[in-house]
Amino acid sequence: MASRIRTHLLLATSDFVPHATLQTTAWQPAVDIYELEDQLLVVVEVPGLNRDDLELHFDRGELRIEGIRLRPSLPAPMRAARVEMFYGAFSRRVPLPDDAQGDHIRATYTDGVLQILIPRRAPQLETKRIAIS
Repeated sequence: MASRIRTHLLLATSDFVPHATLQTTAWQPAVDIYELEDQLLVVVEVPGLNRDDLELHFDRGELRIEGIRLRPSLPAPMRAARVEMFYGAFSRRVPLPDDAQGDHIRATYTDGVLQILIPRRAPQLETKRIAIS
């Protein structure tokens, strides 16, 4: 699965393959981010994908959402008259605040909506009294 997404991403950005021959279109799903006191909620709109077509990665304060939506194959006599949907691989990077914790991220995918809950560390006291001995 991961190699299929990377292959499509490489093809979509390659200078060696004429863009007219590509079967993928670079696209990015819409993302909403909500802040709660102790967590962040990232909501990603990705209709038409299966759960196995999605990957999430957390690294150094950044959430990376990757996936692929393949163009459906049409029976031989049928051809597309109009195509407005985006197909192909995507990679979306979401920068996160320093207090985001990658250890306990939870994600659910229902009805084309991916919801990612990212816990946040408790805020540190900005001023701290230090005892003098």
